[in-house]
Amino acid sequence: MKNHCDYYSEDGIEFPPVDFNYITTANQLSNSSTSELQETTNDFKGIKFVDDQVSNKKWINKRAKVEKIVAKKYQRNIQPGECMKLLQVDFDKELSEFDFYHESQLLLKNANVKTQNISLIIPSCLNWIRFVEVNTIDRNNEINTMMREESQQDVMVIWNWDKTVKKIYNQSFQESLTDITTIITDKKLSLIIYRMEGYFSYHRDDSGKKKLEITYSNIDELPKISKKDFECSLVEAQITLNCNIILIENSQDMSSMILQHTKAIAEIPYKIAMRQPHVEGNFDFYAMGDNKNTIKVDGDGFGLRRLWLRQLCLFNNAGLATAEAICTTYSSPSQLMKSYEQYSAEKGKGLLKDIPIRRGPGELCTSRKIGSELSRKIYTMFTSTNGLQLLN
Repeated sequence: MKNHCDYYSEDGIEFPPVDFNYITTANQLSNSSTSELQETTNDFKGIKFVDDQVSNKKWINKRAKVEKIVAKKYQRNIQPGECMKLLQVDFDKELSEFDFYHESQLLLKNANVKTQNISLIIPSCLNWIRFVEVNTIDRNNEINTMMREESQQDVMVIWNWDKTVKKIYNQSFQESLTDITTIITDKKLSLIIYRMEGYFSYHRDDSGKKKLEITYSNIDELPKISKKDFECSLVEAQITLNCNIILIENSQDMSSMILQHTKAIAEIPYKIAMRQPHVEGNFDFYAMGDNKNTIKVDGDGFGLRRLWLRQLCLFNNAGLATAEAICTTYSSPSQLMKSYEQYSAEKGKGLLKDIPIRRGPGELCTSRKIGSELSRKIYTMFTSTNGLQLLN
């Protein structure tokens, strides 16, 4: 009988013993099955895919941070005050002959606005240029910054009083403005007429001629026009050409007006950005979301009474005493609404009319009633379903 531990097959053929410390040679490895190699390769591919996912996530996170930086830079540049640094005012060379020229230049420079004196297409005009900071992000999430010049839509033309008198007398006032509008077809025209009122004062009052002779030295050499003709020319130009005409009499007002006009142009992007969320929300009105003169209401409801008083004070002829009287009877808008629901429209309109309003803190002070008119307005305000209904 054969030992069961011997290596024999069922046919009696002897097999060699198996070495369990066997090390595969290179030739034997090359002869391994293709499936085993494919599984090993797939394992390495999986590791590479995980690395790509991690690197992509880091890239996306860095991209988001860089985009926030760019957005903050844009918001900073359009803020009031900061936006003045990115604006330039071009003065035509003819404006250097006016007495307000140096003063206006100084005011603009103090407000961090750049200025330059050049020859423009339209004589005696001001033009505004905005420097826009353009920030782009490359594939390495690096910020590339460049400046772009944008010519603004406003042009201001300044005519002295003598130039205006000649144009009205020759009936070329309208024609001259028409020629200017054909040059700046896509811009808004503002015409400033300088020291025109002094011209009419000189011809109207003989006693003040000596004071005006210094400023209006050549006034007697010019033709005389009536104030009616002057006003008719202005009205015609504003209606037909849709231009803005302003009369200014001294250098201080002129310099201040140029600065304020510049400030208004500089803050246009900021105002558009503030208004944009409300426009996208399909509101047909816009109210500035400032937090000035507001009433804070905490989570416990503290401040609701002051808010109710403020709401009542918004009605015409409703002061704090009137609001206090209503608040004493109806401590909240919900209580007032519940009372309105219990009455008909006629009785509801007169619900508040007999509430007394004390004229002082003492018991002996006189009092008056709210009255039917204010009672009706409050009722209409809180019950009307027509948003276009007027209280008056």
